[in-house]
Amino acid sequence: MSSISNKLAKGSFRVDLDSEITTWPGSSLQSLAAVFVHLEKLAVRQHLTMAAIWENENVAKLHELLSGRQMADSARNGGLSFRELGRQIIETAKAQVRVLETRASEAQSLILINDWPVARRLWNPLQSECRTPLYELNFIEDLWGFDPAQIAANSRHRRQFVLIQADVRMLLARQESLLELSNTLERDLGCWLTHFGKILEKLDEESAC
Repeated sequence: MSSISNKLAKGSFRVDLDSEITTWPGSSLQSLAAVFVHLEKLAVRQHLTMAAIWENENVAKLHELLSGRQMADSARNGGLSFRELGRQIIETAKAQVRVLETRASEAQSLILINDWPVARRLWNPLQSECRTPLYELNFIEDLWGFDPAQIAANSRHRRQFVLIQADVRMLLARQESLLELSNTLERDLGCWLTHFGKILEKLDEESAC
């Protein structure tokens, strides 16, 4: 059974995960840049400095992992493998998703006891921060070279989030039912985040083989 799992795991990625990172494969450099562009936009939207963004524990960890200093330190200590970097980013993304699950639950409850302007203020930063682990998943996809089945699954997951955003935008525009908006966050966004955690957990398990 273990040998079968190992064979499946090896076939899940095009990159030799135990190889030392000397150059960025495929379009991983572009997806890495996209992570930082997203974080900069996040800071602007929330009227924060980049220094304030890095104060977030999970974001600070991501910055440390992907910074030039981290790569240089790893090189001096024998190099950083694709497996090590990818799994550390997955751990960071999993932590972010757990935080987002809590925030979505809190927002869902607060919407019920407030008005539409508050609902909008709760939703806007939440949807922006939900994109952070998506950008990280994009980077890992390019770093490791996922198989076609996993790429397709990731694409479906991204499309689901686009649909959730569209539904929430419609509810905010109509301003007819705060209960329906609250239920959408609980049912749709909550389930999406739970599934996101499972995707990351599965990748983590497969990469460990």
